[in-house]
Amino acid sequence: MSDCLIWSNKHGAWWRRSERGYTQSIEEAGRYPRSVAERIVATATCDGLLLRTRTDQITGEGYEQLDEVIVPAPEAPAVTPDARHFTASMVVLDIDRALVLLVHHRASGLWMFPGGHVDPDEAAHEAALREVLEETGVHATVAGQRPRLLPDMIWQPSPWITAAIPAPAKPERPGKPAEPEHTHIDMLFIGTADSSVGLTGRADEVHDVRWVPAQRTETLMCRAEVHDLAAEAYALLAGGAR
Repeated sequence: MSDCLIWSNKHGAWWRRSERGYTQSIEEAGRYPRSVAERIVATATCDGLLLRTRTDQITGEGYEQLDEVIVPAPEAPAVTPDARHFTASMVVLDIDRALVLLVHHRASGLWMFPGGHVDPDEAAHEAALREVLEETGVHATVAGQRPRLLPDMIWQPSPWITAAIPAPAKPERPGKPAEPEHTHIDMLFIGTADSSVGLTGRADEVHDVRWVPAQRTETLMCRAEVHDLAAEAYALLAGGAR
């Protein structure tokens, strides 16, 4: 059965199909915003509506009530060579030990800073921190920022650097189509973490994870910008701007 969206009046939530049935809330999983699901349901045909016969507790009369709506889930937009995706990454440093955290990326075969796509309704720094945790198991903290009090606004950490980066082509993977080369608009943050914490890698994207001397990353085959930016970020924080 193809992936579907279900609205359940009983649970008051949107659900999507999993291996165990319709057991995972779409909103909790963060896959489909409520507005998207509601728009799909609004255009659904009657074939997707499940009506249940109910009995009025006062009059005893039967009536039909909309209980569930089942409609096909929206397909993820195809990645094209001219696509530009927002991503976030982080130079994670252990200042006391002069180390930087790097991941070995399966698609490119190169060592780089942990990072990935920014999800809907997610701030860039939140995406960077999430990707660090998912790819390495490390809980990092954004560094080099001075929060500001702003009238009627909530301050958000700013990227250290924003740059367009070529994204390599990816072969077809389980549940994911192949992708051509395209472009990532990457927002790079600086963060700190404790290098004594155990490392874990996300097997589908990351081949290996290591703490490396921040000023000696040339010992690994890294993406072009890693050597200079790791050393520069370490010099920035080690100089006192933590």
